[in-house]
Amino acid sequence: LGEWVQVHRNCELFLEECSTAPRIERNRDGFQYMVIRAELNIHRGPSLRANVIGELMREGEKLLVSEKVTADGEETDWLRLKSGGWVRGIGNDGHEVMQSIIVPTNEPNIAEHLVRKNLKKGSRVG
Repeated sequence: LGEWVQVHRNCELFLEECSTAPRIERNRDGFQYMVIRAELNIHRGPSLRANVIGELMREGEKLLVSEKVTADGEETDWLRLKSGGWVRGIGNDGHEVMQSIIVPTNEPNIAEHLVRKNLKKGSRVG
């Protein structure tokens, strides 16, 4: 059994069964990435045929990615931005445009910081 995925073809959206399911990684808090080349379109879905809904132009901009999808036989990931839309990990010339940022384990992530902040507030109320 394969997995059903959305496919954009001729400006229409279809569901198509893949014989080999794509590799999908999800992170509710977000994977951290940085734009390393300024030529990145934001698409409505994980396809070059999907409508372009924006463009990232700033090298060094940091982004949160909630999902990474790699289809069988493809050489790059599609990255779902937490702020909306999808970007391809490589540009049209085949060079990487996004780079994963490794967060040191001794630095708390944003979600952990908010939880600790709310716990402190809760302990004062009692």
